[in-house]
Amino acid sequence: MVEIFFSYAHEDEQLMDEVRRQMIVYEREGHLLKWHDRMIPPGEQWKETIDDRLRNAKIILLFLSPHFIASKYCYEIEGQEALKRNTSGEAFVIPVILRPCAWQASPYGELQALPTDGKPISTWDNIDIASLEVAESVFEKVNQIGS
Repeated sequence: MVEIFFSYAHEDEQLMDEVRRQMIVYEREGHLLKWHDRMIPPGEQWKETIDDRLRNAKIILLFLSPHFIASKYCYEIEGQEALKRNTSGEAFVIPVILRPCAWQASPYGELQALPTDGKPISTWDNIDIASLEVAESVFEKVNQIGS
């Protein structure tokens, strides 16, 4: 089972959830395990839990938006750790463009993004189709890792 870490700004939780829901079938079938910070149980040390999950994930999804880029924690802490793990070959980082933003000018701009052509999910006529495309593409990567 491939563990996937979701890095997102809380302001974007609704759009991130659209992608997360499209991935549920793959999780139910035992192919992957999704994780995001809303899954931290009460009383746990949130920073240590996030760091541990980020270190163990094989795929890291960066849900990019102006909110993500503005968040010091998302951009500098989670994002930089993700890039280090990507560079070392420990994990695959996939930018998922949620809203129009200057992501191509960021360090994440060197990575192939989803959806197709980096078109922000929020700009699609049908968000379900965009979210499904992201989920299916991530599942393809899960299959590559698993084989």
